[in-house]
Amino acid sequence: MVPIECLACGLETRRGELEPHQKNDCPEEEVECDFADQGCKERVVRKQLRRHLEDEMAYHMSLLKRAFDLQSRKLKDEYESVLKVLTRIFSKFHTQMYLIDER
Repeated sequence: MVPIECLACGLETRRGELEPHQKNDCPEEEVECDFADQGCKERVVRKQLRRHLEDEMAYHMSLLKRAFDLQSRKLKDEYESVLKVLTRIFSKFHTQMYLIDER
């Protein structure tokens, strides 16, 4: 089989192995930051990712804190909503039990 060359880094590999190399291993491929889901928009070549993560650690921690705070507020709101529903259910149940006892 004729080897094929990765245009980004020059590695010679088999055709079927080129795409996985580019997607997972190629040091010259551009990748998104590991904190993209939290809001970091930076894209760097894979070999520079570790440096980006180290250089922007404080920024990434602030993104994580913001995401954590948002989730905490959502959980608190959901908890309060469920508590209201349960309180109404308990109140109705208590009323029904009282009416049964009165008979």
